[in-house]
Amino acid sequence: MIINDLDGYYIVFDTKNWNTELDTLLIYTLSGSPHIRKMAWDIAKKLNLKVVNIKSGYKPEPNDGTIHFYEIGPAEWVGLWAKASYIVTDSFHGTAFSINFNKPFTTLVNPNSMMNSRVLSILKIMNLESRIVYDSLEGKYEPSSLSVDFGPVNKTLGEWREKSMNFLLSALNSKLV
Repeated sequence: MIINDLDGYYIVFDTKNWNTELDTLLIYTLSGSPHIRKMAWDIAKKLNLKVVNIKSGYKPEPNDGTIHFYEIGPAEWVGLWAKASYIVTDSFHGTAFSINFNKPFTTLVNPNSMMNSRVLSILKIMNLESRIVYDSLEGKYEPSSLSVDFGPVNKTLGEWREKSMNFLLSALNSKLV
């Protein structure tokens, strides 16, 4: 996820039928937390954004104005990140793509889940722990800031890409059997 820069992703975007003037907040959730939708709408109202939700499988949703994308392909999936103005997610891949595309984001983390290690690790490495909102019934569902300074993040990301590439090249060139 952090090995590639964005050049390889831009060639696969399928955005020809999209309204490029449509500013969106993208929701990508794996947990189905009832709080993620409310948090997303609160942020969208503050930023005056339309809400787009990536869904797998069809399940009727309340008619709250959310634009739903069901069972989309990889090009459309990645393209939604490229077009979004803000991301709300609870997944590692949602977080990683937000970082790669330099999109302001919030990552909802379930404090009782054992599945948080990758998300927490990448956010710590990138010094983006302020993007975490913990999912709870009494929790505050607003990030400390809606903007992100990606300058230091991109520097760290570049360093980790270089380390990753060196590791892979070393492993591929290793004489060990």
